[in-house]
Amino acid sequence: MLSKIKTKNQLTIPAEIMKKLTLKPGDDVELKVEKGKIVLTPIVTIEKEFWDLEIAKEVKEEYEYYKKHSEEYKTYSSAKELFDDLEND
Repeated sequence: MLSKIKTKNQLTIPAEIMKKLTLKPGDDVELKVEKGKIVLTPIVTIEKEFWDLEIAKEVKEEYEYYKKHSEEYKTYSSAKELFDDLEND
């Protein structure tokens, strides 16, 4: 899929990719360069007032485990699909 960099360094993310990543205007993303390629990663931010260090530690541990064992996790294309699966357990 192609996209063109416009003036002011703006880049349009094609609708198909937005849908696959469940992105919407205003969402945060992280951009990195890895092996000469741009990697765009959706980011979820949490307001500081809702965060504490113990939760941060647990989230980091779980995320590190997930990165090493992602095949153990199911993925869902919608919240409805998730809730339907939970109801069937």
